[in-house]
Amino acid sequence: MKADIDNAVAETRTVLEQIHALAPNATISLMGYPLLFSRTQACSTLVMPPSVSS
Repeated sequence: MKADIDNAVAETRTVLEQIHALAPNATISLMGYPLLFSRTQACSTLVMPPSVSS
């Protein structure tokens, strides 16, 4: 898994360098994927707000 992540980082850097070469004044925004589940709490203990649980 680590190799896949390292590869993705390298590929992202390459893409950003290519964008910069073609459009040096472009503004680039990178966004991460949202965290869908708690890393410290078991899913079975999460409580949904009333408006979502119906």
